[in-house]
Amino acid sequence: MRFNMQMIENVSFLTHEYQSIVSDVDGFDRESLKEQLVRDADWTFRGAEEVLYLAERYGSFILRNALALSLALGIEDGDTGL
Repeated sequence: MRFNMQMIENVSFLTHEYQSIVSDVDGFDRESLKEQLVRDADWTFRGAEEVLYLAERYGSFILRNALALSLALGIEDGDTGL
């Protein structure tokens, strides 16, 4: 699978979207951030919990490598059911 510009633009868009969501939350309040993710990023509460957990647990270094590998393998949604 070849990476295309649309994939890169989508990641860039999401980065800006999440920066905006995080800046709207006072300090780093996990519950407020999860509520904001549900409201503004169309996550379910379980999905918001999971994406926040992944970010905190693995950080951007591991996750960007996992993203690149999942794109190369053509894995979009994985097997978590989110």
